[in-house]
Amino acid sequence: MTWSFPAAGWIGFVVTSAAMWTRERLWNLLDFALKAGKESGRIPSHATAYDLIKATVPGWVWPAIVLALVAWVMLLVAGTVYLRRNRDLYPR
Repeated sequence: MTWSFPAAGWIGFVVTSAAMWTRERLWNLLDFALKAGKESGRIPSHATAYDLIKATVPGWVWPAIVLALVAWVMLLVAGTVYLRRNRDLYPR
């Protein structure tokens, strides 16, 4: 029963990582926004998708996402190691 908590945490981490993985639909939407911006003249004709992301997403977001993921993994590892070392304290 006790192992269900880290199992749920690790499964949640894997599912969240898979959900955040860039899919073809997201790239198509980004490409559509880039083409529309170029046609309207708001974006230079030599701009790339990376330029569009850089212009719309604030710079603090990327370190915050990385920090949250690192903290999540550290908590998962610490909890799993704790339960592994102290398994005799918890009945099965």
